[in-house]
Amino acid sequence: MTVGCVFTLRKLDLSESNFVSLPACLAKFIKLDELFLKGCKRLQEVSELPPCLKLLDVGGCVSLEKISKLSNFLTFFFIDGAQRLSNILKHQKLQMFELLDLTNCWRLCHNLVQEAEKRGLLVNDNNHHVKADLFSLLLSSQKSPFSVLFPGSPEFLKWFPCQEDFKGSRPFEFHIQVLGNFTWQNTGLALCVACNEFIYWDFKIRINEEIMWSEFGTPSELNGAYYTGGARIWLHYIPFNRMSSTRSSGYRRPLPPFECRVTIYETRISRNHVPLKINCGIYLVMPPNEECMKLCHAQNFTDRLEAEN
Repeated sequence: MTVGCVFTLRKLDLSESNFVSLPACLAKFIKLDELFLKGCKRLQEVSELPPCLKLLDVGGCVSLEKISKLSNFLTFFFIDGAQRLSNILKHQKLQMFELLDLTNCWRLCHNLVQEAEKRGLLVNDNNHHVKADLFSLLLSSQKSPFSVLFPGSPEFLKWFPCQEDFKGSRPFEFHIQVLGNFTWQNTGLALCVACNEFIYWDFKIRINEEIMWSEFGTPSELNGAYYTGGARIWLHYIPFNRMSSTRSSGYRRPLPPFECRVTIYETRISRNHVPLKINCGIYLVMPPNEECMKLCHAQNFTDRLEAEN
């Protein structure tokens, strides 16, 4: 690797390396946006990272205990008083990776739960129930969509007040009423899917029956269909103000109130013939103490064609 790579390299794969901590020089790679550390079993800490990093894959890093950016995220977030929201919105460091894979990072996830409990995000009642107002505030600070793959079980869905089980492989849909006091800033939808086996799945978001957000196709690191597997949990957050950015330049956002529906499809499963148990949940992200959306109902469809109509 030459010195010039520091200014030009965009993707770096150090998977299955034997180091305990990341080389400090990685922070100098100013153009790097994808870093793969999958299966680095001795890695214990991911400290300073390149400034433009969008994808971080630490799946299988079983000794990993800390990712500094996540710790900083909690530190900046939990500020007392009226400064909390203004501080969150000012700090670029608080923006999440576009894709973060924490598969089998049990030590790290345990440490994050403990940190969240200590700082008041989780209610310490042995079920790790999330405090709704703080969870909304944390998510509403994000300016861009992001995805996180967690290890674990459907117990994680206890964080989501609106949750249902898939019945077979049929599409699932959430219907949301957006109220008159809704604003496009600092609002969004957090989707969660947990499964005991490898699956691919897609989703679409419609507003007044017009498709505003659609993710589907061949799986890749940063876009397309997503997958879970081996008791993985997939969390995806989409800010409302980014949904309209996918439309043509002449598109005008609808004025509230309006209808929104989210459809989730299973597209392909593994061939292990394991009975599937799929859970999904949705979290309506709103400013604290402002109810501007309501979940009307959730339903399974008999087939994908019915969900499209």
